[in-house]
Amino acid sequence: MVDELIIDGLSDRDFCKEIEELLRRDEADAAADRLKSLLGAVCGPDRPLPSRFLTVDPKSIELIGWLNLPASITNYDRGDSKISAIGIDLSWPGHIGREPNDDGLLDPVVETNFYTDDMWPFSTSDRAGLLSGYDQYSCAWQGGFEEIDGTVQINGISDLYGAVYLLKGITEPGSQTARVLGACYIVVLIYLALRDSAPRDVLPRPMAVILGSNEDYPYFNAPVFAAR
Repeated sequence: MVDELIIDGLSDRDFCKEIEELLRRDEADAAADRLKSLLGAVCGPDRPLPSRFLTVDPKSIELIGWLNLPASITNYDRGDSKISAIGIDLSWPGHIGREPNDDGLLDPVVETNFYTDDMWPFSTSDRAGLLSGYDQYSCAWQGGFEEIDGTVQINGISDLYGAVYLLKGITEPGSQTARVLGACYIVVLIYLALRDSAPRDVLPRPMAVILGSNEDYPYFNAPVFAAR
């Protein structure tokens, strides 16, 4: 990132923290509106990001494998130590050698993390209880998953994700502003897709669902919904 990149009157770091805080308070619609109002300046022909950023709908995101979660949860349950939270985590594609294809398309790399109450009282926590496990840059259960796999994947935004990925390393301020806005908006879209479209009734019990991008910019982490 270039030094002193200013977005909507804030440093890029402070701007990202404000968007993350909106997600943590379950104000993702307000986050989406704010980002969309700024994306117009960086989307379109001869601009860093494609125009579809301005028209994409969270319903365009397909949560592949969500219906396979019950089988994974049952497989990972251990006696009284049962899975009580699921983390949907975005991981940096470069870690596994993935790059956009010749058309600039790249699907997010998603890891599904499975947690028990041994790490945090997920099964008895409401949203406030989950938020008490966060500090500014981390959470009490970070890295404490019982199992990790690729049960859930994300489809439908490969053009948007690929476009943001290709902006990494470009130091021109307009491109870096576009990267910040685009990366934030992608996480917000995924949050909204999970919140509004993921069928919770297929899960074998009430459990928390947490969205994270700890290995992928902008490194957000926020609860989508709590078990209680």
